Amino acid sequence: MTAGDGRHPRWQGGEAFASSQAIFRNAAHAMIRAGSLSTLSMRGLAAAVGASAMTAYRYYPDKHALIADVREEVWRQFAACLDRATASISGAEDRFRRACDAYVRFALDREHEFRLLFETDKQETAARPEGSSDAASWTLLTGLVRQLMPDADRDEVLEQAHWIWASLHGMTMLHLSGRLMLGRSLDQLAAKVIEAHLQALRQSAGGRASPVAPLP
Repeated sequence: MTAGDGRHPRWQGGEAFASSQAIFRNAAHAMIRAGSLSTLSMRGLAAAVGASAMTAYRYYPDKHALIADVREEVWRQFAACLDRATASISGAEDRFRRACDAYVRFALDREHEFRLLFETDKQETAARPEGSSDAASWTLLTGLVRQLMPDADRDEVLEQAHWIWASLHGMTMLHLSGRLMLGRSLDQLAAKVIEAHLQALRQSAGGRASPVAPLP
């Protein structure tokens, strides 16, 4: 047997299933990172890792399942990126700034993976369990909001967290799509947007609730 034969021991099941599956997932991840999502195919992936044409189907029922697995891994890496950015920071406001900066930086440095995170249909999103990897970054954001608004109830925390996420993500996606061209760039906006949200959080914590403060 050759290494490209689907019957090769490298591609057998049993205890080796997870490691063999990881080979396909990692290869697909590399292709997506390079911007090749649109041309990714199960047969092409098998060829890339030196397996026979149908071998990838032993580990994933279809391309959709494979991409979903890659997306799960990217979510883990995204959450880890936010954690690293805030781990050594003690002040709540500085942690908030660093988390927001890390969000934007991940999108700029790893655009194709960042886009993949949000390219899901409603059915797939609704079917995800509460403990999925994408929940980790949301938990971090709501935790930061909670630190800055210690007396706020759950609804207030969720409202502020959604305002922050929507504006940060929208601004970043406009930049990635080449649409920030009407007199303000991402560099000009990012710091002011983050500070505006911090101002809103201070006001809310002080009893003067405002979902978002006006930009300075």
